[in-house]
Amino acid sequence: MTKQTQFFTAPYRIDYEFIDGAGPLIICLHGYGQSGEKFYNSISSVLPTDAKVLIPNGPFPLPGKARTAEALGHAWYFYDSKSDEYYVSYDLAVGLIVQLIEHLNLADCEKIILGYSQGGYLAPFLAQELTALKNVVSINGSFRVDKMKKGKEDFLVHAINGADDDIVDPLQAQQKHAQLTGLQRRGDFHLLPQTHHRINKDVLAVLKSYLT
Repeated sequence: MTKQTQFFTAPYRIDYEFIDGAGPLIICLHGYGQSGEKFYNSISSVLPTDAKVLIPNGPFPLPGKARTAEALGHAWYFYDSKSDEYYVSYDLAVGLIVQLIEHLNLADCEKIILGYSQGGYLAPFLAQELTALKNVVSINGSFRVDKMKKGKEDFLVHAINGADDDIVDPLQAQQKHAQLTGLQRRGDFHLLPQTHHRINKDVLAVLKSYLT
């Protein structure tokens, strides 16, 4: 018996919250096992009060020990590092968010994409499918520059990583961020001392500088 793979299209549910303001659209991409609400709550203190904020959940729920829908964690894609294989590609999540933005008539808005951990990995892939981008900011994420393509327009990717992160290797993230130069997308890289994988006041201070 031979293992085989075939890809099909299917409808996917995506839950989200939306705050309708007069300012730029800020798209918040949570980390693996998080919810959009949890990520939003961790950064809301530095978001502009007049911003539009789109807060989606990843399309793949991770029930774990959750007994209610509110307690679910979510994922954007599934990747096996040993085989370097995507069991569920990031393309699917990117396509869903693009459709959501179009559904909400937000495609022409000036946009800022904020991604944390797995969401930070996803952020540049989403950015290359959108227009009117002001900033892309990855928090405690890394990059697959080898899988990126030339998008509709150039944009910069700013990165904030903790020097003591034991989940995402910060030095490897820095090396991969430097490779964005080849795509004209290299922004600033911040390596914060005494900072782990969590979002702290130092992360928020740097993040705020890209939102004002």
